[in-house]
Amino acid sequence: MRVEYHRKFSHFVDMYLTGYFSTGSSVQTFKHLLGGPLLMIVGALLFNLVRGWGIHIIFKVLLSIPLWAAILGGAGYMLLPGINILLVWLRREKFLGQDDALIGLEIKETALQVDDPEGPMEIPFENITSIQRGTNSSWIMTKPDNIIYLPREGLVSGEHDAFIDALDAILEGRKPEKTSALLWD
Repeated sequence: MRVEYHRKFSHFVDMYLTGYFSTGSSVQTFKHLLGGPLLMIVGALLFNLVRGWGIHIIFKVLLSIPLWAAILGGAGYMLLPGINILLVWLRREKFLGQDDALIGLEIKETALQVDDPEGPMEIPFENITSIQRGTNSSWIMTKPDNIIYLPREGLVSGEHDAFIDALDAILEGRKPEKTSALLWD
């Protein structure tokens, strides 16, 4: 069974944002979602509190420096995913390869074969740790820490759901190791 699609920068954005905001523990997800805004709010509240104190202006300035750093640091932390995406976009040819390159995924007898412009790569089924299904795409997680992206729409050939179901059926034939809270129910 085989599926093919054209690689697009939007696939990278989808995969990066999903990975950034949803992988890891719930504490890490909370930190990524609200860490920047909370740091900005705390810095602003403390800054206003310091302004109301009846202390010498030099002490107010000295106390406000770390509070401004917290506010600006929170803004930077909040904008970090966008900054990373912008940096990759500026060098997308180097990091992602040619845009619109044809990517093929094929289920072989003992491995998943990934065909891209750099050449074919076979991933044994025992190296596939999980399959994550999203609304617009699916991700095949492999050892050591690789993610294979498969969009749900815009395929050149093959059918997304049939391919993922077939790969899932092959993987269910073995007992997978539980490597994180997000893998394998």
